[in-house]
Amino acid sequence: MVSRLPSLIALRAFEAVSRHLSFTRAAVELNLTQTAVSHQIRSLEDHLGVKLFIRNRNSIQLTEAAVEYYQSIQGSLAEIASATERAKRFDRESTLTIASSQAFAMKVLFPRLDEFRRLYPDITIQTKAVLSYEGLTRHEYDAAIRYGTGNTWPGWQSERLTTEESFPVCSPQLLKVHRLKRPEDLAFHDAIRSSSPVLRDEWPAWLTLAKIPNLNFKNEIVCDLIFFSIQAALDGLGVAMGRRVLVALDIASGRLVEPFKLRLATSSGFFLLSSPEKAKLRKVELFRNWLVASLKDARD
Repeated sequence: MVSRLPSLIALRAFEAVSRHLSFTRAAVELNLTQTAVSHQIRSLEDHLGVKLFIRNRNSIQLTEAAVEYYQSIQGSLAEIASATERAKRFDRESTLTIASSQAFAMKVLFPRLDEFRRLYPDITIQTKAVLSYEGLTRHEYDAAIRYGTGNTWPGWQSERLTTEESFPVCSPQLLKVHRLKRPEDLAFHDAIRSSSPVLRDEWPAWLTLAKIPNLNFKNEIVCDLIFFSIQAALDGLGVAMGRRVLVALDIASGRLVEPFKLRLATSSGFFLLSSPEKAKLRKVELFRNWLVASLKDARD
């Protein structure tokens, strides 16, 4: 016979009190009175047959049984909340969820997104900025924009969005300090380097291409995200290794300049991925077709 489960209200009250170690703060979070929270805790204690909290004059603490129970149910309650939100969105054809790196979203997608919204006003966009896709599962997004060679995602439908070229970029104001006529002039400037887990630092390969592999910069700034590297260059902190699609709009507007006409080409680029099931959805098809057309120049 299946054991009778405690009420979800009582479990939420217990989780909130355990997390805050306060009946008052738990009551505020749950939009209940403190008396109601206390009632739910007593109900749960009666159901379990154990005492959950030790009440002192100005504080409370969890009993040993409560600590173990809290650790066991905390993840389950988070999963229930997440599953509830997914169920609410399950059949909403009008909501398109896109997972993307911060750099691509800020420098490529958002500046162009108003056109898609004008073309398809019935579709609501939700974006999920991610540092790593390893923890994401298919139900968390309809489409994902990922960087790579295109040969590393078996089981996914993928569409190439861009080809890749890397090259030095800097603020026009930086050239007033010391002009960059030749690659060797980089020795008078600070290099902005990237330690991104997704986009590797292309400075060594570009310096080799420029036939100055052993050049020493004046100093270096290391950023863990490519978006930070680009912003540092915009702020005049040094010379960054730009990637064509990520810096195209900044160069077109004059916020960044490309001092040398020497670009490092690779086989990598940005791709749009969807599961085979979601790739057939109208909202995903419309977005894919629009984004591929919008970034046509980034593949030429």
